Amino acid sequence: MMTTSLHTATRRFLAGFLITTSILIGSCEKEHPAYDTVPFIRLTDIQPTTVQEFQEKIWLTLQFQDKEGDIGSHDPNQYDLEVLDNRLLEPDYYHILPLAPEGSSLKLTGDLVIELKNTFVLGNAEQESVSYEIRLRDRAGNWSNRIQSPQITVHK
Repeated sequence: MMTTSLHTATRRFLAGFLITTSILIGSCEKEHPAYDTVPFIRLTDIQPTTVQEFQEKIWLTLQFQDKEGDIGSHDPNQYDLEVLDNRLLEPDYYHILPLAPEGSSLKLTGDLVIELKNTFVLGNAEQESVSYEIRLRDRAGNWSNRIQSPQITVHK
């Protein structure tokens, strides 16, 4: 009889342990599948969504992940953030200072806030819609995924 209650208690303990472990493992944040080799970005905010041309700045907030921590450079001629205005053929590039010491191998996650200046209406209309396609390159030359911003209205 004592053996039966011991088995029952052991089974309850194991069942509780497995359920708790499953919940804890399931609640861990999943990494992007390609996160092992390339940076991963996601757009978390864009403000404002309506601007006056040449007068207001647009602020993009990107969340990034990089396993090697090799984002950014001390070389001011190194441009690793690409932002393409969907109305144009050529992107603009931005310099990013190192987010971790060069030569280190640190797993990085965080936010980049990008300021876009001087957005303007290309045509003769009083307003236009614009969206941006963005990607990030690490020092090893790996480009992140491309992300697309929502539409922003630009007024003359």
